[in-house]
Amino acid sequence: MKIVTTLWSGEQCGFVIEAFFKNAECVIATQKAFCTRLSLNPNESVPDRKTILNWVQNFKHRPRTIEELKEAIRQEISAIPLDMLAKMMDNFRERLHMFWKVRPLYEVIRKYCASLQLESTFRVDEQMVPFKGQLNVKQYIKNKPTKWGVKLFCLCGISGMIYSFIIYQGSTTEIRPEYSQFGQSASLVMQLSERINVSNCTLFFDNYFSTFRLFEWLKNRNIYAAGTIRVDKFMKPSFTTDKEIKKHHSRG
Repeated sequence: MKIVTTLWSGEQCGFVIEAFFKNAECVIATQKAFCTRLSLNPNESVPDRKTILNWVQNFKHRPRTIEELKEAIRQEISAIPLDMLAKMMDNFRERLHMFWKVRPLYEVIRKYCASLQLESTFRVDEQMVPFKGQLNVKQYIKNKPTKWGVKLFCLCGISGMIYSFIIYQGSTTEIRPEYSQFGQSASLVMQLSERINVSNCTLFFDNYFSTFRLFEWLKNRNIYAAGTIRVDKFMKPSFTTDKEIKKHHSRG
């Protein structure tokens, strides 16, 4: 037998470990069994003693329960240098981003938007970027002039200028963890309103975004907010219905 150190397949490794225990933990008998199993000539290579013992040792210490597996993973992660781990996590988050290929482009656009001088009246709303190709988060909104495309959530001034925006990516939309507890619609307004750094400003939005907690949060930031509401988001207050208004108040 020619004994060398080389690369072996997982199937060969598994057979060697099984043969090792069947042959009373004898390395030579294991090597012979390996030759017989694969019909090898005496001059062909087989795993050396060190390789066999390493395989057996790893097999004995492999995780056997879910908790042992979790602990093994924790140990593997803790052995990674912090700077390398941070880089790995950044790369992982980058790949989760559905628009990572064009991200450098829209980061430049976002940076330019952040440099614009602000107005005193703002609005948060949806905007569609025309697109009809293959994309998991492609949207269809029938009431929009552009019905098919990529949806953006934009912070705009009364002039129509965009000061900040967030690209909709479904469950992976980039929302800060501290805002996610408020729900996606309200958290979008919160994150976009970080761009507002002027006093005595007013922010408008529609009932998709309006929640009681959002209005409270904006008030604490000294941002005057106004928006249409959905009654079910406001603990069903006793508003006068449109029918009652028409009944008791004539036009003009």
